[in-house]
Amino acid sequence: MTKGNATDIPKLRIKDPDAAKYTGLSEIYLRTLRMKGGGPDYLKVGRAVLYDVRDLDRWLESKKVSS
Repeated sequence: MTKGNATDIPKLRIKDPDAAKYTGLSEIYLRTLRMKGGGPDYLKVGRAVLYDVRDLDRWLESKKVSS
């Protein structure tokens, strides 16, 4: 048996409304970030906007502030 690594983890992609719920942000705010920049990475497939959950986690982690 081989050791697992990050490439063995299936990618979980979610649509815009679920990404908003996952992050606790509004869909409108995520849309604004897509237009202005500075938001999480996303995929555009036709009209659908998809987010990889790992990208959302990395983006949220980058926003962490320590006092």
